[in-house]
Amino acid sequence: MLLLFGLTYSLRFASSFTENLKQSGFVRSLPFYTLDKPMIVLVAGTDQEYTTDKYGYAVKVPNSFKGRTDTIILCKFDPVSKKISALNIPRDTRIFINGRKPEKINSINVIGGPLLLKKVLEDLLEVQIDHYVFIDT
Repeated sequence: MLLLFGLTYSLRFASSFTENLKQSGFVRSLPFYTLDKPMIVLVAGTDQEYTTDKYGYAVKVPNSFKGRTDTIILCKFDPVSKKISALNIPRDTRIFINGRKPEKINSINVIGGPLLLKKVLEDLLEVQIDHYVFIDT
């Protein structure tokens, strides 16, 4: 009974708090980008890139997105069906690049950067990737 009372009170407080914020003008609607056709976005999380210092120790390279991509997700935003779909690409997926030996897809970013990863995924999945986002994991 006490739990039910606490939950009810919390919900009322949260509702009135949110309403007060809206009335004060502190919270307002944000204009969002509107889509007229589906959009596909590549989201990739990269490892840290390391180099060696003058003593031979491994040190992280700050603000570098040249590491392996252990997270590769294609997100499709479809305004017609009003759905968002996500496809995870396993990092151990083997692919061939320019007739070379098979490479794990997570090493493509190290070899040729985000544009090569984008092209490889477009060729592999026969889709057009509109944008890409890289995140330092």
